Amino acid sequence: MSIRVEKDRQILVAIDNYLNSMPDYMENFVNSLTSEGKTMLTIKMYLSALKGFLRYVKKKRLVKDIKDMASFNSIKPMHINNYLASKKCGERTKATSFFAIKSFFRFMADNDYIEKNVCEKVVLKSVKPIADITYLTDEEVKTVFTGILKDKNVMDYDHLDVFGMRDYLIIALGIDTGIRKGSMTEIELKDIDLQNGRLSLIQKGNKELVLELGEHIIEMINKYLVKRQEYLDNHYTELSVLFYSRRLQPLSQSTVTQIVDKWANIFPGKHITPHKLRSTCATLLYGRTGDIYATADRLGHSNVNTTKRYAAITDEKKKKTATALTDLY
Repeated sequence: MSIRVEKDRQILVAIDNYLNSMPDYMENFVNSLTSEGKTMLTIKMYLSALKGFLRYVKKKRLVKDIKDMASFNSIKPMHINNYLASKKCGERTKATSFFAIKSFFRFMADNDYIEKNVCEKVVLKSVKPIADITYLTDEEVKTVFTGILKDKNVMDYDHLDVFGMRDYLIIALGIDTGIRKGSMTEIELKDIDLQNGRLSLIQKGNKELVLELGEHIIEMINKYLVKRQEYLDNHYTELSVLFYSRRLQPLSQSTVTQIVDKWANIFPGKHITPHKLRSTCATLLYGRTGDIYATADRLGHSNVNTTKRYAAITDEKKKKTATALTDLY
């Protein structure tokens, strides 16, 4: 069984467990979300959020009967605001709760279980200031790769052991393609078409993305595949995933984070995570091409405004913009 199929199976089991502990109408709500094209992971997150919300309204006695959707007519916008304000969590988790509650009330209103959708009057306000985008500069990227070689006491990539190559390649792919850590752990050998230089990924939202690979990355993958297979043969093991741990298990997302943390967090004032490698890809690619649409395509974004949140506009780029039209006057 592939790691991707196993993850999907685990998500479906979690959804079933949530439904077994929640009112019967939640199954109809899940069917509604499925028809809207929501992914199973999103549905799981929504059910988790709604379980907390239902617990809150029951404890506060805001509805007469939690099992009767008509009882939710008694919910006011201030009740939802108070619930969100009471949550001790990050803004992203709070936003997920808000969207889950919003979808739930829209479902009830659309199906005439309640008279109106009170969530239309609720606005989730973010108080977090927009932070500067953290990314690695060209020189910092080179320093990271040099650090891996020095630590392993080798002169170049070719002489790294299989796990040194693995770490090097994970960071290289993160920077070169902007791949998310979840997708990184799910890459299987069948997803790599080295002859045509392509890598197929299942991205966030179950969207398929086919990435073109450069000659240098292809060469690196080829060399890693040789040592990868040699190591597996020596341990009489076969795995379908591209990257594995020393225990010969598919890499977890937390292990990818640890690898990036080990090699890339060496610059004062910068906390580099796998997602910051994605920002590095966006910033450096946009800086070198000046093409926001090509950068968006590389990252799998359908909206360039999303890409702009990843790509920092460097001072050099700003200076070029300031003088770009001077020849006209």
